[in-house]
Amino acid sequence: MSQKIDRANAELQKEIANIIVNKIRDPRLEGAIVSVVYVDTSADLSYAKVGISIYNANVEEVFNVINKAKGFIRKQLAGIVKMRMIPQLVFVLDKGMEHSQKINDIINNLNIPDEEE
Repeated sequence: MSQKIDRANAELQKEIANIIVNKIRDPRLEGAIVSVVYVDTSADLSYAKVGISIYNANVEEVFNVINKAKGFIRKQLAGIVKMRMIPQLVFVLDKGMEHSQKINDIINNLNIPDEEE
């Protein structure tokens, strides 16, 4: 990727996370931990795929709230980010941490005797 796209991805990731945490006022987000894992912007900066992880909440409900607020998020970005055009946002649920947690639980539940020296 070009340096321009890398910078755009990093800036969008930081600002989208900030908007979700601090500016979306919806009671369904109370107690939810939302993390913007990555932003992958197209080469022409017209679209951005935003991977999010959600914890301590109804994942589907919180994802729908964020997805429905993408117009609001984009409008907020327009006032913050110095880009000629703010990309259309496409939110994707990232299940990497969920998968890692399942593997961790499996490993922790294995009955491996402790090594004694």
